[in-house]
Amino acid sequence: MRLSIIALLLMSAGIANAGVVTLNGSNLTQDEAWAIAEGKDTVAIAPEAMDRLKKAHELVLLAAKGGTPVYGLTVGVGLNKDKPLFKANGELSEEVIEASKAFNHNALRSHSAAIGPMMSKELTRLQMVIRLNTLLAGQTGAQPYVAELYKEFLNKGITPEIPSRGSVGEADITMSSHVGAVMMGEWRAKVDGKEMSGKEALQKAGLKPLVPEGKDALAILSTNAAAVAETMDAARHARHHRCHTPRLCVELGGSERQYCSGSSSSHQSPSFLRTGRSL
Repeated sequence: MRLSIIALLLMSAGIANAGVVTLNGSNLTQDEAWAIAEGKDTVAIAPEAMDRLKKAHELVLLAAKGGTPVYGLTVGVGLNKDKPLFKANGELSEEVIEASKAFNHNALRSHSAAIGPMMSKELTRLQMVIRLNTLLAGQTGAQPYVAELYKEFLNKGITPEIPSRGSVGEADITMSSHVGAVMMGEWRAKVDGKEMSGKEALQKAGLKPLVPEGKDALAILSTNAAAVAETMDAARHARHHRCHTPRLCVELGGSERQYCSGSSSSHQSPSFLRTGRSL
């Protein structure tokens, strides 16, 4: 009984110390992104950012109704970018909407083609933080529910299984699609360390599956969030190793003189000078 009370107090203290990072599409820092990825902070969406998403989504539908070619909606993608998929003729009929849903569903399925070992939990979450933040800039035209799902995945501990190797030039597309697959209730995810199907993960969290349409699939898969997450991870490791570089040189029989201000000041690179000062 006593141990249970202590455990509850420790859990309460952890919750009290957790912060909430409100994303608006522009002010996210790397430290905040890492705190969310590592589960130290939770995520909220700024009302003005959600309003931008709604207006952008409405604008895309309005453009499609008016006959304006909309990439991935009324015209194809890639080499088919100039090929009409259908004509709205002033209205988005049920037939047109169903065709859009089928296109989006197939796009996420067909692009979920990464291979290799799974990305770590932290990097997967970091990728979702980055994509959610860029999504909130309001330029994709996706349904606001896509952003809501990113937020809920982060806050409720749903971590899609993302293979870590994509294709040359298109790596992020084949990796990020796996997030969309889980949003639809497919593929696999981990919740509290337990692997389960996307459908089970959504049910456990009390979330409705995404029914992608319009620009949803492209908003999820056409992103460089995975590469940015990997770059942030590499930069953080580089900063850690940089701090030990002079000591390592000495221990290996080298000299630390090249890192002294007199030597480093002869270099013209501002970044080299900053590194020398920090060392």
